[in-house]
Amino acid sequence: MKDLKQAFSNRKKWHNNRSSTIFPCFPSENTIHYLVFQDYWSWKSDIKSEHITCIVRAFNSTEDAALKTLEFTINSHNCINLNNEFKISDWEDENTSLPTSFEIEIISTKNLGFPFPGVMLFCVNKNTNEITCVHSGGRRLNSNEKKVKQYFTESNWLAIENQNFTPFFHVFNDSQDDTLNSKCIIEVSIHISGKKKDTFTSFVNHNSKPFGSKIYYIRDIFSNSILEKINNQDFWIEVSLFSSTFHRMIVGNYNKELDFHYVTHSFGKIQSKDYIEPNEIGD
Repeated sequence: MKDLKQAFSNRKKWHNNRSSTIFPCFPSENTIHYLVFQDYWSWKSDIKSEHITCIVRAFNSTEDAALKTLEFTINSHNCINLNNEFKISDWEDENTSLPTSFEIEIISTKNLGFPFPGVMLFCVNKNTNEITCVHSGGRRLNSNEKKVKQYFTESNWLAIENQNFTPFFHVFNDSQDDTLNSKCIIEVSIHISGKKKDTFTSFVNHNSKPFGSKIYYIRDIFSNSILEKINNQDFWIEVSLFSSTFHRMIVGNYNKELDFHYVTHSFGKIQSKDYIEPNEIGD
């Protein structure tokens, strides 16, 4: 990772006509998914509505293309019920393939600057009216960005394992075939706080089919003996994999009883200098 001062300097030179992010579609009939955002492009960058649009695509892990694509006009405040727009309840009734992810694209004829948009996913529990939300995280790269496979280690979220909760993370694939491998090896490590020797690691064979994605649950990855050791313990999780995307993950904890996912996003493991040295005032 480059130091922050250089990173912020480079961002001023960015030119992007597309910004995007990927959110999971949770396999729970209790969950309503809302895409929520303001038209900050107009009051921050003076980009008028006729120069910008929002496109949402629903994908699953079996089809080669989007299940459905919708385009939305951007208003001053936007709250899009993805369940209604993509008729998710109808798909359930017909026993067809449900989406596993939504890709959100902001497309503009003007320079957006940042390739990631300021949008949020709100999830509402139909039964309890509880709300959980998360800002945009990972994304597939733009055509003007060089695609290179990198090794990502994502971590940094509150993880809970007990009779009510189990942690989860969402892995998404790039838009192109991996010509060398149809599977991606994901390394998952659990570290119990304050106990350096108590580290447990497991590996997952992830199908790298283009546009595919999957939600993984810690209870399905580790044995019961390991789950007993981390039960009600303070611990953190590291998820590592090679990817040609920007692989920030939507993660959190799944409530088994309520069939509801409480969400946040991961953050990359810091292994180098990540602060700006103090200098003259105003620098």
